[in-house]
Amino acid sequence: MITMSNPIPAAHPGSTPRKTILVVDDDDAVRRGLRWVLVTEGYQVVDARHGREAIQVFQEHPCDLALLDMNMPLLNGWGTIAVLRSLNGRLPAIIITARPDQRNVAREAGVELMEKPVDLPLLLQRVGALLSKPQDEAPAEMAEGVGFEPTVSLTPRSISSRVP
Repeated sequence: MITMSNPIPAAHPGSTPRKTILVVDDDDAVRRGLRWVLVTEGYQVVDARHGREAIQVFQEHPCDLALLDMNMPLLNGWGTIAVLRSLNGRLPAIIITARPDQRNVAREAGVELMEKPVDLPLLLQRVGALLSKPQDEAPAEMAEGVGFEPTVSLTPRSISSRVP
């Protein structure tokens, strides 16, 4: 299921286009809640239920930022980020997890990490800060495969990643 939320009228000609955020979480309630908060703040949102779907959505709707759960079926957050960054090496990302032991991996990968339960005002602050950075300052480490090796074969449903 691919959903694109856009209840706010399109920007007027000459105004700054709204930023698009990809929200990826296998929990429908969390995904809907994050989408609602982000749309309320004026962002355009596309979403996906898992990493494989996120890759498909991203290819159809390039995004300005990815917000992902770490533990998902089919392809986890790290694997998803690795593939998304192979498509756009400067994509800012925030991983949401209940595992604080992932902080060092996130730092090395140039990914923001937020622990559950998510502090929504802090999340919005981080989203705003990441989206306001010039593209040349956005992280590009994973585009070169630092810490991650995305493996994509030509057979359907065979995307995987290895985390050191």
